[in-house]
Amino acid sequence: MFKKYHLDLTKLNSAIDNKQLPSIVDIKVETPVMDSKLSLYSYLIEASRVRDRYIEACGFSIITKELIDEMATLLKDCRILEIGCGNGYLALSFKQRYPDVTYETLDNDKWEWVHRHITLDHTANYGEFDFSKYGAVIVSWPDLDCEDIGEALASLPTGCLLLLCGESRGGCTGTHEMFDVLATQFYHIETLTNSLGFLNIHDTWELYRKH
Repeated sequence: MFKKYHLDLTKLNSAIDNKQLPSIVDIKVETPVMDSKLSLYSYLIEASRVRDRYIEACGFSIITKELIDEMATLLKDCRILEIGCGNGYLALSFKQRYPDVTYETLDNDKWEWVHRHITLDHTANYGEFDFSKYGAVIVSWPDLDCEDIGEALASLPTGCLLLLCGESRGGCTGTHEMFDVLATQFYHIETLTNSLGFLNIHDTWELYRKH
């Protein structure tokens, strides 16, 4: 299913090259690719190449100034922990726009390189970590084989906000255990209006609260 917009791949490439956080108004074209003058085949081939570059430099989710601003508004005054921070691009982008926010990062794997950001632990066992002091948690594209992500979400304190980006159950993100916890221990608040993605990638940013 094609999105009701397409991405300006030239401008997105430029943002990657210049290590700049893009704005939605710069890279989002408010026309479905099917209705544009672009060749669908050529666009999809180029989009796949750009997505590979973006994942390597920034991560799976497209991060924009507007998305960061929306997140900051929703998580205002919270102590934030990002679980599965990867190379830290989201953390870096958040801290650059909101340097006074307490934003910490956690990962269960070592990365060969990381952006400059606050790192709490890059070899963490999520199932044994103490989440009690955090008012908000961010999780982007949890791995299919991340067996302790469900346990981590179950360990979040009552009232904790969760910003989750990824596909739904049966997709390419998360485990069945994680989705079971999400269905039984969280309630959905809203979908972020500044979620942005590549064609045929069905992830969105969703806001939840722990029961």
